[in-house]
Amino acid sequence: MMSATSSDDARARATIVLESLEKSISASAEATQNFQKENMMLKEQIELILRDNIILKRLVAIQHERQKEHNDDRIQEVQQLKHLIAQCQEQLRTLEVQAAASYIIFIASMHYKWRCVFNYNNNKRSELFLFTDISAINASLIQKSLHLRTNF
Repeated sequence: MMSATSSDDARARATIVLESLEKSISASAEATQNFQKENMMLKEQIELILRDNIILKRLVAIQHERQKEHNDDRIQEVQQLKHLIAQCQEQLRTLEVQAAASYIIFIASMHYKWRCVFNYNNNKRSELFLFTDISAINASLIQKSLHLRTNF
C-alpha cells in the first residue's frame, strides 16, 4: 500500500488483498465444514462398528456355551460307552469261560462214553486203567478251566 501511486491504486491493491483474505477464510470455513462432515461420518461408522462388536461378543459367548455343553455331553457319552465296553468285556469273559467249561464237559463225557464202550469190550484190567485215566483227565480239565478264568 505504501508503494501505491494513487489512492485508486491503493484501493485496488486493498481490494485484491481483501478478496484474497476472503477466499482464504471461505476456503478455511469450507475445509472446516468438510472436516466436521467427515468427522461425523467417522463417528457414525465407529458407532456401527462398536454395535457390531457387541453383537459379535454376544455370539462368541453363546457359541462358547454351546460348545461347552456339547463337550460335556460328549464326555458323558464317552463315559457311558466305556462303562458299556467294560460290561461287554465282562460278559464276553463269562461266555468264554462257560464255553470252555461246556467244551471240557463235552470232551470228558465223550471220553467217558468211549471208555465205557472200550471197557465193555475189554477185561477188568482196562476198567482200572479207565478209572485212573479219567481222574487224571478231570484234574487236567479243572486246571485248564481255572487257568482260563484267571487269564481273563
